[in-house]
Amino acid sequence: MTMRAAVLGHPVRHSLSPLIHRYWLDQLGLDGQYEKIDVAPEGLADCLGRLEREGFRGVNCTIPLKEPALALLRERSGLDRISPVAAAIGAVNTLVFPDAAVGGGRFGDNTDVFGFHALRTPDQLHDSGGSGNFSNKAGISL
Repeated sequence: MTMRAAVLGHPVRHSLSPLIHRYWLDQLGLDGQYEKIDVAPEGLADCLGRLEREGFRGVNCTIPLKEPALALLRERSGLDRISPVAAAIGAVNTLVFPDAAVGGGRFGDNTDVFGFHALRTPDQLHDSGGSGNFSNKAGISL
């Protein structure tokens, strides 16, 4: 059965995620599809429900959906789980949908922090300025 996943954003047409994921699916010999879907924040809840019903295994969220995705997981407390990293950062960029056979809720995580940690030195993080969300992620990575 083909695994399906997607990157969600608004806009998302510029995303290279499908190209990158296609490369790794091919390299690993996995039967999968990775799509990009443009969805505004106010349509996120409906979109996630539809994708889950259609059998998607999960999604990545980009701007401006990371904080709304966390809020949706929190609204469904008791059903979904949030990683400590995502809770500390205040944003989710990775959502994994439960296997229908196993049950359980969605799982939200944030992998941005690992990228910041791997690519930046503490001096570079301090000098980079930028948004508060960037500062949250960078601070957590240290």
